[in-house]
Amino acid sequence: MKYKKSSFPFKTDPVKKAKRLVKNNVANTTVDGGGKDSKFDKSNKKIMKANELLKKAGYTLGQREQATGAGGYKAAMDWATKKDKK
Repeated sequence: MKYKKSSFPFKTDPVKKAKRLVKNNVANTTVDGGGKDSKFDKSNKKIMKANELLKKAGYTLGQREQATGAGGYKAAMDWATKKDKK
């Protein structure tokens, strides 16, 4: 039986990964997000990972703060759901 060669390990775009992390975890780390307090620690680690990915991608401090929820839930979700221009 032939096995299909896996393309793993593949490189993921750091900005796309950061958007996914923010979209899934920002509700638990912002006051106005309405998330669960019990998930704060785990979500905070993932938001910090997103911050590091954006730093490696060349985002400034202000852009990273806006993207990771320092400006509130709505601002972070607007950034995370916005389509990238190619």
